[in-house]
Amino acid sequence: MSLVKVLVLMIGQFSLGFVKSAQQPNAVPTCNCSMLAPSWLNACNAINDLQTRYLHPGPVVWGWNGADFWHNMLGAYATVDFGARALGSQASIGGESVYPCRAVFTEVVQNVLRVNPPALVSLEGGYDDIGWAIAAYIRTGGTMPPADPQRSSYFRDAAKISENVDRNAWTSFCGGGYCWQRDNCHSSSHLPYKNAITNELGVFNIAELARYNVSTGGVARAEQIWQWLNNSGMIDNNTNLINDGLSSTCHNNGGTTWTYNQGVILGGLASLYSSTRDERYMNEATRLADATITRLVTSSGILNEPSIGDRDQQSFKGIFTTHLLRLTETPGLATEKRTQYTNFLQSNAATMLAKDKLPDGRFGATWQGPVTPGKDGDGPHDPSCAASISAAMLLTAAAAASDI
Repeated sequence: MSLVKVLVLMIGQFSLGFVKSAQQPNAVPTCNCSMLAPSWLNACNAINDLQTRYLHPGPVVWGWNGADFWHNMLGAYATVDFGARALGSQASIGGESVYPCRAVFTEVVQNVLRVNPPALVSLEGGYDDIGWAIAAYIRTGGTMPPADPQRSSYFRDAAKISENVDRNAWTSFCGGGYCWQRDNCHSSSHLPYKNAITNELGVFNIAELARYNVSTGGVARAEQIWQWLNNSGMIDNNTNLINDGLSSTCHNNGGTTWTYNQGVILGGLASLYSSTRDERYMNEATRLADATITRLVTSSGILNEPSIGDRDQQSFKGIFTTHLLRLTETPGLATEKRTQYTNFLQSNAATMLAKDKLPDGRFGATWQGPVTPGKDGDGPHDPSCAASISAAMLLTAAAAASDI
């Protein structure tokens, strides 16, 4: 039975934790930015623009216009992450005033996830797409109070889907690791492609579930996936950059060193360090982070994708910054590294706001600019929903880093 069929059956068997009804299509939820601390204003404006410009708010369809399945999952993650982090101007009082945008954006994401379950990914889709969904479920559950029954529902459902991925995607080819495309993982005519992002998402999601005491093999399984990835040859030991995947002979394929491959693993290693206090994970994370902010940047130190030719690639830099923040806020990171990474996030945010933002609020995909006015597009200087998600992730990371 295919994983899609398994997931369809699973969705009929358990709650998925989505119990709130969809709002009417004319109600686009936003946050009142005036309630937030001044340092959060830019991020708030960006996340609100993402909702008002691109969100289709039900009742049947919930999602961002111009976004495919994985971008809807990324938009969900970015939206709920902002709501969980954005501090109110009266944050010291406590209660709801600490995170005044949390409730409204948690409900947005609940509706998006409710109508975009992983079973909607076609058979030809990738296990990485499922990984983005699992990450969104975990982050949404993590924003909820421990006593909220929906919290455990999100974690439980994320764990069940993660367990299915673990059983179906891990193969013996190249000595282990998750394969990327579901239709060739066990094909007799095609060798499975083992790539970085699918395995990084496995490390991150399983480590995060373990951190919340939800079992999918626990820390030991996340460590096993990381050990395979680290030993696979995908990470260039000379540059500390991660190539896209392995060749048919199980060697580094020399593929593009995308920024998101440098990023997601930072979140995974930070989570493993938080659970184990094993300094090796912190050392590996800082090694990879340092390589990114020195090698995949412009001469002015602005994060720069090796190439951008589609909306997937327009998203990658924001993913890196979200996971760099995850590392930056991890207790145990050296003070000088925390300062270095915070400064990096804030300088990138300032440059993007000055050079990559249109007067109407849209962002391009190249943070050092310029941005092309006009219709949304797929190019490096075009605005799009994907580029706006990425921009919101950077601005959230920069604001949150200032609060550490």
